[in-house]
Amino acid sequence: MMTATTHRWTTPIGLEVTRLSEPLGPQRAEAELARLEDALDTRRGLLFSGRCDQPGRYRPHDLGHVDPPVEVTADQDGVRLRALNARGRVLLPALAAALAPHGAYWDEAAATVTATLRACVTSPVGRAASGTHARRVAEPPTWLRHEGAPAPCDRTHQTPR
Repeated sequence: MMTATTHRWTTPIGLEVTRLSEPLGPQRAEAELARLEDALDTRRGLLFSGRCDQPGRYRPHDLGHVDPPVEVTADQDGVRLRALNARGRVLLPALAAALAPHGAYWDEAAATVTATLRACVTSPVGRAASGTHARRVAEPPTWLRHEGAPAPCDRTHQTPR
């Protein structure tokens, strides 16, 4: 018998998170997936779907949601977070606090948080060994600073291809 699992934790900035995981039987899972796919035709959200089945390594899965609370956009000038609904307006103060070291500006009336970040992401050099590509992509940028921080990106540590 499959049972639901609840996980609770508090983020470093004090945001309390509760996640409910509920395993679904095959028929209900297919029905919920179809419902999610239909909703994504007209509402914001996402669907990650993996059909690879390799015992001990991968298994088929679907992960998705509709009506996200916050929109995150970024370009060369910075990052902007905008509340899309009431849940997003509750999250903005915590997100602004997390971005405070980067000069975040919280416009409560507009339900937005803006921060100016500068990043230099170095490209991987050479070929990744089999199985290491996921770890390499997941590594954080080698250099991240807020507006006004010293020194441009130093790429001297890279080795040639």
